Formats: sequence, structure tokens, C-alpha cells
Amino acid sequence: MSATQFPVVAICGSMRYFDDMLILAKTLTGQGFIVLMPFVADYIGGKPADEMKEMLDDMHFTKISMSQAIYVVGSHRGESTCQEIDYAKDHGIEVRYW
Repeated sequence: MSATQFPVVAICGSMRYFDDMLILAKTLTGQGFIVLMPFVADYIGGKPADEMKEMLDDMHFTKISMSQAIYVVGSHRGESTCQEIDYAKDHGIEVRYW
């Protein structure tokens, strides 16, 4: 088995689509992809940014950096999702929409 046998992708989007993200993760894993995605979102609900949010955001951008492509889930594109899309494009990472 080689590392290139299983491409790495990251799932991005609003956490309001978390259930859809899990469905996509299951589908992509079944197709042979290694899937990275956010799992913790304690800061949802209009709470101000804190150290936990900053760490989680940094971690997610690291996941994007490790990926060959990102999948953007859902139709809502908030500030964070737009930043993730821009980051991927700026780093030559393919952006796919689901």
C-alpha cells in the first residue's frame, strides 16, 4: 500500500450542516479517500472568538493544508467558510462543492 493510494480530502462548511458532512465523509471514505473534517464547535451560537476557537480554526487550516481537495458542504457560505475556500485556492488545493 502506498500513501498515494488514498487521497486526503477535507470537508468544510458551516457546522449547521454537520449531519450532511458525516454523510459525505462516509461516502468519500467508502470511495477510498482519507477524510479530515471539523468535529468540535463549542463556539457556535454567536459566542466571541476565544482561544479554543482560534486553536480549532488553526487546526482546520492545517487539515486543509494536508489535503488534495476540499469539499464545501451546504449552501450557506459564512465568513469562516469563505476563508477556508480562499485559503485552499491560494494554496493550489482543489475546491469541490457538495
